[in-house]
Amino acid sequence: MENDRHDGINSISYLHGLVWVDFLELLQEEIVMDYNSFLIIIFYYNRPQMVRDALHSIKEMDTRGIDYEIAFIDDGSPRPGKPVVEKLLKDQLSKIRFFNSGDERNIVGRFANQALKETSAKIAIMLCDDDALFPDYLVNLREFFNNNPQIDSCYSKVKIYNPIWEDFRCATRVNVFFNHREGPITTARVVDASQVAWKTNLSKTKGVLFDEYRIRNLDESLYDNLDRAVGYTYPSGFYSQFKGVHNSQLGLRSDNQSRSGIAIDREELRENSTLQEVNELITQYNIEGRLKEYARLKKLVKRYPNLT
Repeated sequence: MENDRHDGINSISYLHGLVWVDFLELLQEEIVMDYNSFLIIIFYYNRPQMVRDALHSIKEMDTRGIDYEIAFIDDGSPRPGKPVVEKLLKDQLSKIRFFNSGDERNIVGRFANQALKETSAKIAIMLCDDDALFPDYLVNLREFFNNNPQIDSCYSKVKIYNPIWEDFRCATRVNVFFNHREGPITTARVVDASQVAWKTNLSKTKGVLFDEYRIRNLDESLYDNLDRAVGYTYPSGFYSQFKGVHNSQLGLRSDNQSRSGIAIDREELRENSTLQEVNELITQYNIEGRLKEYARLKKLVKRYPNLT
């Protein structure tokens, strides 16, 4: 009789154990994270024409199953980018927060950090004003992080284009420095801002943030903190952005660099973000005295006469 009672208790305990295991498995299924929301941090300075590429790429990207928000951060530009955003992304304004450094300048990191701390998005990426998103980048990121939930950050490949004269949709150059990594890496001074995506909880809980006052490249400050937090960032295997490479990238801007950036960012040269007539561009560069670029583009016209 005593043995029967013990057998009964053991059977009940066994059943309770099965129910508990089933409950845990069900709970685990319920709390699986879907990395389907993104914060796009756009850094902008004084290029209302060139930034159209970045904005057009947002309009054209695949958003199936995707939610996103944008932090548009203007570093006190004499020619602000907000009117361009309001015109080109007028149907997405509810997703956009505008920040402007005003006269203080070089505090874009402070605004980026605010956006990271306040976002409800799960993944963050950077988009510079002379780059453009690959149309399936966010969809691919969602699949990557859903399939690899243990990974906190990844880097992707880029295609290179010259936004002065080339339409980003026609970019084909891939055998470049940015694409020479294949395995896990530390990111600082190794990859570009256009290549890395990271989980926003790293920014909220582990200090993966930008320098509040800019004294070096923005991605360098963030990546130093990212490397300390996660150790290694892993390759995604797909493309992230069309990386704009040209002679007037602003970086840490001097007055001369700013004037140079303004010289190439003219409406008549960038209208509607279509491929520009190279002869018109050469004429403009000659007027501005940019003889080295002028000579390079003259060679380009001889090599590709169908562009003129």
